[in-house]
Amino acid sequence: MKMKTISRIVFLVVFFVISVLLFDLAQPVEPKKDSLQSGQAQPQAKETDKKEKEKAANIRFWITIIVALVVGFVGREGIRALFKYIRRKKRRFSTIRTAKSRYCSLLREKLGHIEMFGAPAIESKAVKLEDAFVSLRITRDWKCDHRFEPQENIETLEMGRHLTPEEVMKRAFQDCRLLLVIGDPGSGKTTLLKYYAVSCLNKRHRRLGFKRKVLPLYFPLRELEFAKGKNEEEEKIAPVTLPNNLAAWSGRHMVDIPVKQFQDWLQNRKTLVLFDGLDEISSKDQRKKVCRWIANTCAGLENACFVLTSRATGYRKLDGIELEARHLRADIMDFSPRQQEAFLKKWFQAVCLSEFPTEEMPKKEWKQKQLIRAEKHSQVIIDFLKKEENKALQELAAVPMLLQIMAIMWKDWKHLPRTRPALYDAALNYLLEHRDRQRDIQPLLPAKESRLVLSPTALWMQEDLEQDEVQKQEMHRYMEPILNTLEGQPEASTFCSYLRDRTGVIADYDSQHYIFRHKSFREFLAGIQLKEKAHQTGRINMLISCFNEDWWEEPIRFFMSESNDKIFDQFMELFFKNSVSQQLDDHRQTLLQHLIKDAPQKKIDALVNALNSEDLNDNQKRYVMDCLKIIGTPEAIEAIETFIEKSKEDEANLDHARDIVWELTPETRKVEKLAEKDRLTSRPDSFRNLFEDNVEYIKIPGGTYKYSVTEKMVTVPDLYFCKYPVTNKRYRRFIAFLEGGEREFIKELPLDMFSEKLLLFSKSNEGFSKYLGENFKEFSDNLRSSYDDNKKYNSDDQPVVAVTWYAARAYCFWLSCLEAVINRGKKLEDIKDIQGLASLYRLPTEMEWEWAAGGEPDGSIREYPWPKEKGEPNSNLANYGENVGATTPVGRYPEGATPHGLMDMAGNVWEWMENLYSKEIKYPALRGGSWRVDASDLRCSARNYYVPHVQWGSDGFRVLLGLAPSL
Repeated sequence: MKMKTISRIVFLVVFFVISVLLFDLAQPVEPKKDSLQSGQAQPQAKETDKKEKEKAANIRFWITIIVALVVGFVGREGIRALFKYIRRKKRRFSTIRTAKSRYCSLLREKLGHIEMFGAPAIESKAVKLEDAFVSLRITRDWKCDHRFEPQENIETLEMGRHLTPEEVMKRAFQDCRLLLVIGDPGSGKTTLLKYYAVSCLNKRHRRLGFKRKVLPLYFPLRELEFAKGKNEEEEKIAPVTLPNNLAAWSGRHMVDIPVKQFQDWLQNRKTLVLFDGLDEISSKDQRKKVCRWIANTCAGLENACFVLTSRATGYRKLDGIELEARHLRADIMDFSPRQQEAFLKKWFQAVCLSEFPTEEMPKKEWKQKQLIRAEKHSQVIIDFLKKEENKALQELAAVPMLLQIMAIMWKDWKHLPRTRPALYDAALNYLLEHRDRQRDIQPLLPAKESRLVLSPTALWMQEDLEQDEVQKQEMHRYMEPILNTLEGQPEASTFCSYLRDRTGVIADYDSQHYIFRHKSFREFLAGIQLKEKAHQTGRINMLISCFNEDWWEEPIRFFMSESNDKIFDQFMELFFKNSVSQQLDDHRQTLLQHLIKDAPQKKIDALVNALNSEDLNDNQKRYVMDCLKIIGTPEAIEAIETFIEKSKEDEANLDHARDIVWELTPETRKVEKLAEKDRLTSRPDSFRNLFEDNVEYIKIPGGTYKYSVTEKMVTVPDLYFCKYPVTNKRYRRFIAFLEGGEREFIKELPLDMFSEKLLLFSKSNEGFSKYLGENFKEFSDNLRSSYDDNKKYNSDDQPVVAVTWYAARAYCFWLSCLEAVINRGKKLEDIKDIQGLASLYRLPTEMEWEWAAGGEPDGSIREYPWPKEKGEPNSNLANYGENVGATTPVGRYPEGATPHGLMDMAGNVWEWMENLYSKEIKYPALRGGSWRVDASDLRCSARNYYVPHVQWGSDGFRVLLGLAPSL
């Protein structure tokens, strides 16, 4: 027998004997019989107590035997191994706790504070994020197929329109593990990620919908490391693994955490991965790879949830940049007036309380004084922004970053610039010079000289580096020759330290890199430098060649905002000669229109020449006319009139040109003059509606066909359909009328008389009457679009959305009343037949709409509204499938028009119908599909429905006029 076995047996016997002896010594001593007899307790109770003690003793005995056997079996080596295991686990647990605490400390340091940009005395005291954070307003546009739910659930879906950051997080991770957050520059995307991270770090995970603690993992995508090909010159293949990137980021901030540690966290515990700034990756191809990488990473990490932020320009389906993983998309909206007030009050409180208290005043008294001072400052700017004459500033104040800049300047200047470029310009001058001079501090360089260095540096980063961060030594080398041209110049390293420590224009990205604290400032400075270099040969052509690149969008806009009439004219001339203008998607058409609006001086010579050129295709001529429409001067309108007079009848853009001229000449006198010109009339079977900016109504000849819903033959009479869905511009005239504007209409149609008739009309439907209410002063608020302040949907030419079925019917009734009193000479008070009055202008029924959308002379119905030879849906025919991500201006898809010329009958917005969906589903029907539906919903037979009193971001409407309804 082996010695090891003998040793184990001996150890077992000895341990067993010792255990039995110890157990015997631990037994309780029984009381003596005399003692028992002398006690007062009853014998029966004592007997029960004795049995319980014996039972417990037996249990302890057998536990001791089992422990002795186990310990004896494993021997000394087993006991040593057990203690080694415990010590190893303890060390590992300690290491994990240390790594986690160090990483969380890093996140608190990097994300836990809001940089109170530019505030005096703020450098000495950081402001906690949670003290200054104002909850953002986020919209979630549910896919339309979510609406085909049981009727009792459909009304709850409206909760998804405007959500708080907490509600978005809860909603996102119910069905998927990836949240995509889209926002404009300065909208607060990074601040939102910081808020999510801080909430998790401070154990407030339940407010985000997590039942247990969550470890946040933050990563800015601009620092993403890619694996390279075999050769250095080869294109970057794909990002390296997430743990590697996370470890590299923490290492750059002097917190070394092993890759395996991140792997362990991601695999074995609940984590929230926060990806910031997809748009800050300049290459579209790299962004595509990053989207695939995120989708694959999400699929492989079941315990992790993900949030990804991007500008809208950095995430576009039409560019092939799309997340393939199941995700929820949320869009950050502009600040509402209430949010602006809350932000300003918190901001001024944070600034005032961050100043050093005076020694002679008690701390409590000083704090109260500062709060009163903050309230006074904030209320003055709030009242200033509410004034009607400051409407342009109200739009700027809706952007969080711009609002903060405005607060800074107001605090010291008590006035504000009026435009976005002027606001950036003033903010930079303030940071670079004026703030210090107000405190009797001499700036290192005057603002003008500092900008002589910063502007070319910004353009160098934009054009050559194509990234937002730059190595410190590299920036010093670039700035040095420019600084040498200035009198009394500092060294580049000194100048950069000044820019970082005193002005706050740049910041340390890490120990080796600088970054502009706000990307928009770098883009603004790059745009300024581009304007200075506009005279260089080929410079404007270079800009035009970058027109389709998202990375260049903001610098080009700032460049145009600083241009003069010569630069504007030269840009337009070269742009329409360049092949880049031959086919523009919706986003680029919108960008072109922004350039027109942003330009301070607009010379039209080049645009007029382009319109009359034989070298431009039909698309380009349409874009030129849209530019002239925005300029809107008499000369611009005259140029389009000249185009009409010279055009042949088969000119592709003739109707579009007519629409522009009629819309821009709404006054009755001018309209009558236009009507005398035969070339300006659209077609014999149409008319222009003076009440709606002369929009065209097209006659749709009646016919008989098999209706898709009942499969029975039905007959539709001749009808006039509006060429376009109702736009924001036209709908706002209705709201303005209700508020006492539109004096010409009120003169013919008094408000009190209209309100009386509208109330009578609403009583035909119990829900309508309840929705409208009895107080006419509240009608405008009840009927207004809830997206009227959402710049994603609210431009003049976009179709109005988020209007209820009742609001659509009220608009139609308004047109009917105007028709009766102005065109037909009736007295409204004499009209008793309210339903007859309401039948003049109204919503179409499904039978009428289906025939107008797809009816053929032989009585058949096309599958889609456009002619059959154009085939299946594509991005040139309609706005659908979230290709654009929002509604588009009406008429932007002329290729998708019906043979009669009706626009947007497929996609863009669902259109309210007059009738209910069915006897079982008593909700109003919808037709036409929308910007977010699949191709199948663009069919002429596709149907939908929705709650009549709820506003939805996909629902609009189109108006028809009966051929000759009588009163």
